[in-house]
Amino acid sequence: MRHTMGTTYHGLGQYQVAERHFRRARELRTDLLGPEHPDTLESMGSLADMLRHQNKLNEARKLNEETLGIRKRVLGPEHRDTLASMSNLGNVLNDQGKLDEARKLREQTLAIEKRVLGPEDSGTLTSMNNLASVLWKQGKLDAARKLHEEALEIQKRVLGPEHPDTLISMANLAQVLCRQGKLDEARKLHEETLEICKRVLGPEHPRTLISMMGVVVGLSGQG
Repeated sequence: MRHTMGTTYHGLGQYQVAERHFRRARELRTDLLGPEHPDTLESMGSLADMLRHQNKLNEARKLNEETLGIRKRVLGPEHRDTLASMSNLGNVLNDQGKLDEARKLREQTLAIEKRVLGPEDSGTLTSMNNLASVLWKQGKLDAARKLHEEALEIQKRVLGPEHPDTLISMANLAQVLCRQGKLDEARKLHEETLEICKRVLGPEHPRTLISMMGVVVGLSGQG
C-alpha cells in the first residue's frame, strides 16, 4: 500500500510526499521480506529516484549504488531491474556533473538493453535519451540530436505521441536544437510539448512547468 501511494504521488509530481511513502515502504518491506527481496529493492530504487528529483544527490547516489550491488548479485547483471538501477545511477552521476562516469555507465547500460531487451523496449529508449543528454552536456550536439531523434521516432510509434516518455524526448530534442541555434524549430517543438503536457499531465505538473520554461527560453533566444 505504501509503495503504491508513493507511485501515485510520484505521478502527480508531489515528490516530497512520494519520498515519505517510499521510505516507509522500504522499512516495512525490509522488516517483512528481508533486505534483498525484489519488492524491498523496488522501494529502495523508487526512494532513490525521489531523492534525485529533489536534488538530494549524495543520498540518492549512495542508495542507488547499494540497490545496484544487491541486484547484480541476486538477480544477475542483465536482469531488467539491474539495468534499471544502472540507469538510475547514471542519472545521479549526470546530475552531479560526473559526465565521463555517467556516459560510460549509460553506454554500458544501453548496449546490454539493446541486446537483451531489444531496440524498441521502453528501457532501451530511456537509455538512448539518457546517453544523449550526457553527450549534449559534453557539447557533442550532433550525436545527441541523432540519438534523441531516433528515440523519439520509435516512442511516437510504439508508445504514442502523448506518453510521458515521448514528451520527455520531445523536450530533450528541443534543448539540443536550441543549443545548435535552430531556434525556430526548438520553439515550435517546445510549444507542442507544452500543449500536450498541459492537457495530459495538468498545468502544475513539474514536466509541464519545465516545458513552460523551455518555451520562455526559446522565445528569449529569438528576441
